[in-house]
This record gives sequence, structure tokens and C-alpha cells, in this order.
Amino acid sequence: MVYLQESVSTLDTRLTLDKFASEALKDSYSAIYRTVPEYDHYIKESLSNLNVIKTDNLLTAETGARQETNIHYWILENKAK
Repeated sequence: MVYLQESVSTLDTRLTLDKFASEALKDSYSAIYRTVPEYDHYIKESLSNLNVIKTDNLLTAETGARQETNIHYWILENKAK
């Protein structure tokens, strides 16, 4: 079994931040937040020997999800099982 977790864009498109000022970090940062469908495609193409058995967003608004981003996870298992 494999567990994958990644920060994702909750928008319809990829979100790219370049030298974004963060009050929480007290610094600026750069990041690319890909969409869940992008990751689904990468998983299907690159990990074709695995089935996705569960996938969902990890956070809710109450537990820290941002308006434009969330943490998404995939649980995969070997197709040969």
C-alpha cells in the first residue's frame, strides 16, 4: 500500500506563487500548486501498476484549509492483489 499526500490548488487551474509574502511565515515563498486532476493523470500514467483505493482532501475550513489550496491524499495498492 502507498500513501501519497500533496498540497493542491482548489481552483480550476494550477496556482503559481512567486515570491509571495506570507504573514504566517514572516517571509516570502514560491510554490506551484497543481490541481487534483493533474495529479490523477500523473498517478495513472506513472503508477499504472497501482489502483487508487481512496482519495480525498485532508483539511476542512475548520481544520486549516485555505480558500485556494488544500492538502489532498491518495491511497494506492498493487493491482496484482
